[in-house]
Amino acid sequence: MFQELKDLEVYRISDELSDRFWTEVSKWGSFAKDTVGKQLIRAVDSIGANIAESYGRYHYRERLNFLYYARGSAYEAKFWMERARRRNLISPQEYGELMEVSDRLLLKLNAYIKSKRRQATGAAKQVTQLPSNQVTQLPSNQVTQLPSNLVTQLPGKLSTEGGNIQVQSEAGKGSTFTAFLPTKETQS
Repeated sequence: MFQELKDLEVYRISDELSDRFWTEVSKWGSFAKDTVGKQLIRAVDSIGANIAESYGRYHYRERLNFLYYARGSAYEAKFWMERARRRNLISPQEYGELMEVSDRLLLKLNAYIKSKRRQATGAAKQVTQLPSNQVTQLPSNQVTQLPSNLVTQLPGKLSTEGGNIQVQSEAGKGSTFTAFLPTKETQS
């Protein structure tokens, strides 16, 4: 089932954290904003930005890379939160609340990374274990997006190589794409 970026809990939490810090830092004096504030906002905003960038990537390794950047930004944000607390820029209560949201975000982000790692491993196994002479159909819940260049280029490429694509659609249930790939016989 396809899930929108805005529906991902880890993204929603990062968005909430960004907005809360923006509200907090906007109250600070100019020196505090220029030193700690800008760094904190950049780090916190970078979490959601990297989750979004990951979401827009097609290849699992690219997705994971941006999720690792998001996790690094989350730890950087915690560093700047601690600076803000020590310099009395945020109250101990506000610090506690924001740190709680940050910890929850890191837990969700680590779980999300782990799930993407499992998907990447599963996808690699599916590709490497496919017998070359059989047509294999992936379950519909494993395919969520196809890049537009693949959709537009694949049919022509397949037909010139001796293969084809068949599409079966059912209203309200979706479509099934079956690609028939030619195999090369090896000579012994």
